Amino acid sequence: MNGAMSVHLEDRRVFVTGASGGIGAAVVRKLTDSGAKVFALDLVGEGVFHCDVSSEPEVEAAFREAASGGVVTDVVHASG
Repeated sequence: MNGAMSVHLEDRRVFVTGASGGIGAAVVRKLTDSGAKVFALDLVGEGVFHCDVSSEPEVEAAFREAASGGVVTDVVHASG
């Protein structure tokens, strides 16, 4: 065994803030590689839902969008 753990998250829908930054981007990659459906948010970046997490209306709109495809099972806050 090489120490790597295989995780399968096909049944998970994850809302990730700060998705373009170092930690957030790494979290998005790992979740996606593990089969999770990821809804990525950030102020900038390609392939993300553009959202200012300091704005409650923007976060609510983003969460509604994410939940429109099914129940959001997890939230990762990596913005900051």
